[in-house]
Amino acid sequence: MSSTSTAATTIKVAATLAFALTLSNARCQALPEGWRASGATPKEYKMTRTAQARYKGEFGASIVHESGSGQGFGTIMQAVNAASFRGQRVALRAWIRTNDAESAQMWLRIDGSSQVISMDNMDDRPIKGTMPWKEYEIVMSVPESATHLAFGVFLSGKGSLAFDEVRIGVAPASARLTTIYDHTNKPLEGPFTPMKNVLEAPSNMSLEK
Repeated sequence: MSSTSTAATTIKVAATLAFALTLSNARCQALPEGWRASGATPKEYKMTRTAQARYKGEFGASIVHESGSGQGFGTIMQAVNAASFRGQRVALRAWIRTNDAESAQMWLRIDGSSQVISMDNMDDRPIKGTMPWKEYEIVMSVPESATHLAFGVFLSGKGSLAFDEVRIGVAPASARLTTIYDHTNKPLEGPFTPMKNVLEAPSNMSLEK
């Protein structure tokens, strides 16, 4: 993929994560309970819970590009109520492994009632190529105006990834923030689309169910 097309895909991923995730079960086989498939081009990806993607325990989850141009992305995600995180810093962590990945990234989006408040989708530190298991982290502040958090792992372009042992919880006030997009100084343009199917609390973070 050329540098021009890579930049265009990066912009598309950021905008789609922020405003218009397309829910789809195409090519999905037994997703982990509480998680769902989405993305700009989810039909191009096989997204599943599988023992072949485990880091710890019995199961992990994988995203594999199977067909199409690879100009979009597929993600496995969930959205949760922000009530227990408001007024605090939150850390999202997951163990991720890649194989010939054009760009594998973890993401966390914080929404208010009428706008995306902030987001980190690892645009400044994507995982590329073939990389062994490693734990990655996102740290963001959750304001009192937050209504819910959405998070997950996505594959942009071709290749494959596996992820496991996802954790999300309150981080120390001293934890370094990784926020990339913020509505006060670097907003994302586009119409706001509220998340659907919001859970009351994070579910099945180990991906075992």
